[in-house]
Amino acid sequence: MGAGLKSLSEFGRDEWVAREEKRRQDGASRGRLGLLRQAWQGVDSRLRWLAALLLATLVPLLASNVYVVQVAGLTGLYVILALGLNVVAGLGGLLDLGYVAFYGVGAYLYALLASPQFGLHWPFLLILPLAVAAVALLGFLLGAPSLRLRGDYLAIVTLGFGQIA
Repeated sequence: MGAGLKSLSEFGRDEWVAREEKRRQDGASRGRLGLLRQAWQGVDSRLRWLAALLLATLVPLLASNVYVVQVAGLTGLYVILALGLNVVAGLGGLLDLGYVAFYGVGAYLYALLASPQFGLHWPFLLILPLAVAAVALLGFLLGAPSLRLRGDYLAIVTLGFGQIA
């Protein structure tokens, strides 16, 4: 085929892509969920965050059993982990394969200090900043030597730490 002619598989693709936003808006405005989504997107982002925080705060008070509260707590914890990984991998562009190892080290330290097995059983509000500081120090000790690494080399170092931890 000549340079000016499109192949049959590409014919009409430009028009389809150009109209994608209009199709998305037309499809999103149909039905109750679409109207609710449009109303929610019209609200200021600070008010949306405040509403989400208020709803998350009210979950333990409105839940009828302990299981719902535990699932909500674990969901919040995993959301925080996913947001942190998004900062490292998505925004920073770094392939960190040992990201969850720091979470595991903090959880293990908390379990050691809160467990009555060793006779410690420290309170939660004392252990939390201590575990955060210990994991931050560990992250600094691992991150300082690997500061200049990029790409596959950084992935190998973080994978090694993830396997050791």
